[in-house]
Amino acid sequence: MQYSLIGTFVMSIMGLSAGIFAHSQAILLDGMFSVLAMAMTGLALFTTRLVHRPDDARFQFGYAHLEPLTTVLQGLFVLAVCVLALVSGFEALHGNNEPLRLDIAFGYTLVTAVLCLLNYRYLKVIGQKTGSEIIRVDAHEWLIDGLLTATLLVGFIIALLIAPTRFGKFVPYIDPILTMILAVIASIVPFNIVRRNIQEVLLVSPDDINRRLRDWLGELARVYDFTDYSCHFAKSGRQYDIEINILVTDNARWTLDAQDAVRAVIERELSEQLGEVWLSVSFTRQAKWL
Repeated sequence: MQYSLIGTFVMSIMGLSAGIFAHSQAILLDGMFSVLAMAMTGLALFTTRLVHRPDDARFQFGYAHLEPLTTVLQGLFVLAVCVLALVSGFEALHGNNEPLRLDIAFGYTLVTAVLCLLNYRYLKVIGQKTGSEIIRVDAHEWLIDGLLTATLLVGFIIALLIAPTRFGKFVPYIDPILTMILAVIASIVPFNIVRRNIQEVLLVSPDDINRRLRDWLGELARVYDFTDYSCHFAKSGRQYDIEINILVTDNARWTLDAQDAVRAVIERELSEQLGEVWLSVSFTRQAKWL
């Protein structure tokens, strides 16, 4: 994450400077994305450190829930910038803008697109190794930035080609059009990120994992002859919070050792299938506690 933060800082300085000197709103928007990404990367870095802390007196269930919350905030901030950029690009179509410096715009977008895609590849590998949603989101932000910058590059190449021709009168419209295209395309991924992670913030259990978990518990109930059981499940960042209540009737059979043996089986299976698990398994003789 520190690597990403430094890279984002460099990109933001490059983007804002190139946007000003090239008189390009599209490049300025790209620089704004980098500034926003830098702030979000700093927040993500802080959150990542918190997530690895053990639970304490104030956060007795740990800090895992901060990960999806941070991710949702990242997505919402990016969406807000996209909306503002879309409005700005539309207004620029109807205004008098300074001539676009195509040489600066071309050089900036070429270098930036390559660097962004290289950073995406590096962070994607790190995210896969650590299983961190925040790092995966950060990698996708680099991918978005790289693809959007590549889109700008194509637009500026077209502008360079048509500038000496009779179509050169359309060059002033290329930058605001690219700005609006950039804003629309950039909003797709953060929208999906918000939609996916808001479910974790609201403690909505993922359907596929929930179905697998209940199928496995049904099989376990048949093996150990539980009278009945209930399960409550939610995903919070990289952690799965699972509460299982088991109804039994035979006191002689279900000693503390027998209960702990079943807990060990459940913990081993869920840890292998899901990874980091916060697990509570309770036994009761009264159905009202299910």
